[in-house]
Amino acid sequence: MQLEKRKFVDPHMHLWDVTKGWYHFPTPDNNFGLGDVSRWPQVFSIEDYYSALSGVSVEKFIHVSATATPQSAYQETHWLAEIAQSHGGLKAIIGTLDSTQPISKIEAILDDQMTTPLYRGIRLLQEIDYSSPEGQNLLSLLSERKLVYDAVAHPGGGIARAAVAAARHPDLTFIIEHTGWPLQTDRDHFAEWKNEIAEFAAVPGTICKLSGLGMTFHRTDSEAFSRYWEYCLDLFGPQRCMFASNFPVEQLYGEFEGLLATFEKAVAGLSDAEQADVFGGTAERVYRI
Repeated sequence: MQLEKRKFVDPHMHLWDVTKGWYHFPTPDNNFGLGDVSRWPQVFSIEDYYSALSGVSVEKFIHVSATATPQSAYQETHWLAEIAQSHGGLKAIIGTLDSTQPISKIEAILDDQMTTPLYRGIRLLQEIDYSSPEGQNLLSLLSERKLVYDAVAHPGGGIARAAVAAARHPDLTFIIEHTGWPLQTDRDHFAEWKNEIAEFAAVPGTICKLSGLGMTFHRTDSEAFSRYWEYCLDLFGPQRCMFASNFPVEQLYGEFEGLLATFEKAVAGLSDAEQADVFGGTAERVYRI
């Protein structure tokens, strides 16, 4: 008898098609620390996505802008909205923008993007100065519109600064992406990461997206993943954690089955209800899907 597949709501995946001309892709000379990007797919469709994640039953997924330039965010959002009309699994869109623009321009961009019902918020690949008037105004705009903020932050001060910003904006849903995104260097960042992620978790209502460690370790079956994920689950609790695939980026480092097996090990001690939160319930609540 075939076992039922794990039900999964994926809160972080990407689609792209380089023929659209919107994208700034990594190259072998400028690979953003991703490793061997020569195998990077030039097109990654919904069909490719479902095929890659065939080991689970993907019930819903959320698209997060990754390679589209900020100037192309409008086109990408509307392209995705069209895709969603024929693929019911796509339930929400996290866009991007150029945070250096005047706040009035950013406000207009957000209001325009929100005309797409699937639009839920933004992520910025560049870290912003949260203490500046511009940074605080941007987060206030998101909070006022009940949009979420997917934060890119790293140990070495970035996660700590995100924690301070989250505390200043208690009404904003503030999500730390990719497990706090430890950087790939010769030094072990775990102790530094551990202290900062604890500061972030101490802010009520913050969320941790358990994903992206393939970009740090350049493999998906690493025992190193478990100590990060288990620590986050203890800190935040299952109702504030969500597992995400980050595909096809993580596909550079191995198949989804290896990633899933490592995560299943991390959640093995949780109850069925807690596991259901991490694999779907948290994402559904946070992104309102």
